[in-house]
Amino acid sequence: MGPMTSYAQKQLRQKGFSALSLRIIDEFAELKRERKDGAMEVFMSKKKKMQAIREFKRAIQELSKTQGASLIIRDGLVITALKNNN
Repeated sequence: MGPMTSYAQKQLRQKGFSALSLRIIDEFAELKRERKDGAMEVFMSKKKKMQAIREFKRAIQELSKTQGASLIIRDGLVITALKNNN
């Protein structure tokens, strides 16, 4: 999610959107329409919500496999992956 106006920040707080909610909307929402002023309106449909739920369920299952895992990274490039089973 990119930078926000102070008005948008205020509106999001008032409506109870968390940072995680915004990340989910940013990742899964679809373009509803392009406005005349050039702005875009994105919308979280039921279909996209269900897609997000499926992906999060898979992510939760995968999470257990990450315990003890390490990545060796240099200059933004993953060199190798390690797994400590302890």
